[in-house]
This record gives sequence, structure tokens and C-alpha cells, in this order.
Amino acid sequence: MTSVIKLKRSETASSVPTTSDLAVGEVAVNTADQKIYMRSSSGIVTVANNSTSSGGGIALTDLSVGAEGTASGNGDISYNNSTGVFTYTPPEIPVDLSDLTDSTGLIPTDISDLTDTTSLIPSSLTDLGISDGTSGQVLTTDGSGNFTFTSVSGAGGSGNAFTNFAVSGQSTVQADSSTDTLTLVAAGLNSITTDASTDTITIGTPTGIPFVKEDGTSTSLNLQAEAGTLAQAVASLYIPFTKEDGTSVTTLVMS
Repeated sequence: MTSVIKLKRSETASSVPTTSDLAVGEVAVNTADQKIYMRSSSGIVTVANNSTSSGGGIALTDLSVGAEGTASGNGDISYNNSTGVFTYTPPEIPVDLSDLTDSTGLIPTDISDLTDTTSLIPSSLTDLGISDGTSGQVLTTDGSGNFTFTSVSGAGGSGNAFTNFAVSGQSTVQADSSTDTLTLVAAGLNSITTDASTDTITIGTPTGIPFVKEDGTSTSLNLQAEAGTLAQAVASLYIPFTKEDGTSVTTLVMS
């Protein structure tokens, strides 16, 4: 057997329920006026009116959506129970972060505001899977995404100013540290001069051969450097003199 559910109703024209007739949320119908009423917390509301006659209430045909309102806050949908018009107010979209209302501190201002309970923010290179190096080493890459700490050699940075100086037939001079000093020593008739203002080191060839004359005074045999090596410059160098019989001889031959 089918059950029939009937709302509170009246067949008397212009009969409107009062707050004493309905509980909050309860609905009533006036079949004569073709109106549906509901009690809200503020009173009796006409929620539907299909009557063609004039009078209070809103007909179903009066329900409509009005023009969109100006963006404000988080947005809203409102209903005018006098006109039956629904109005949509869109939320306000911020232009930048300064327009956001952050009363609960949800927007971080720096890294210290972030809660990193799963250690997603690295605090050192070892957190990135890179093994630490030793003091003085630098981080380098192989160009394929692999990073390692390596020692730097050569000029610049914290590496050695020089590494090796090799001379044929001699032992190789090696730098022992980044502050090691290379010392040049003049020997024989060669001379070494430096100019700190121009960072220049000049290695000179001998310009004369010193000797002591018969009277005890010192003098030198002046040399004139020619193009080529030092050995070529002094090749066949000699001191000529004439004997008593007038013949010439050569002595002190250098080669």
C-alpha cells in the first residue's frame, strides 16, 4: 500500500502560516494561493509562488541570476527573497603576496619559517650525496652531474704558484706548497737582476774577463756580445802579443 506524505496545508486564500504554526525548517503549502512557505530562524519565508494574482511572495518564474558582483573577499552567493534574484560575488584574486591576508603565518617570509620535518631542505653538501673533501680542496664537476672535491694545482686560487721546473741534466725543482719560493742564483760571470715594479728578472752575460796587470792594478778584457749563444760569443777569444823578435803569438785562447 502506497504511503502519502502530506505537508501542513491550507485551502483558504491568503492564509499565511505563523511562527507558531511551523517549526524552524518546516514547510507549509497554501493550495488556494499556490504558495509554499518555510519557517527560517528569522521568520516565515515564501519560497515559491505560482499564483497569477497579485500579492506578496515570489513566483517560480521570478527566480533569476543577477549580474555578477564586484570581486570581494573569498566570494559569496546571495539571494534576495523580495525579488528572487541570486547574485554571485567572485573572490578577490591577489596581485602579489602582499595582498594576501596571512593572519596564521602560513606564508613563509624566509627559509627559517619553513617546517622541514622530513629533511627536504639540505643543510650541507653531504645532504646532496656529495662526500666531503679536505681543507683547501674545491668542488668540481665532470659535466655529467657528478661532483667531487679535488685539489687545485697551478697559479691562482689556493694551488701552488708553480709545480715543476726542469733543466736538462739536472734534478727537477718541485713546489712543496702554495707559498713555496723559487730562488735563482747567479754563478760564474753571469749576473741576475730583478725589477719588482715590472716583475722582471734579467739574466746577463759577462761583459768582460777580469785580470790583474803586472803592476798590481785590476782591469778586464772587455767582451762584445754577438748574436747567438754565450759559447759562440767567446769562441776563439784570445789575447795577442808580440815577442822580442817581432813575431806575433796567441795565448789565453778560449773556446
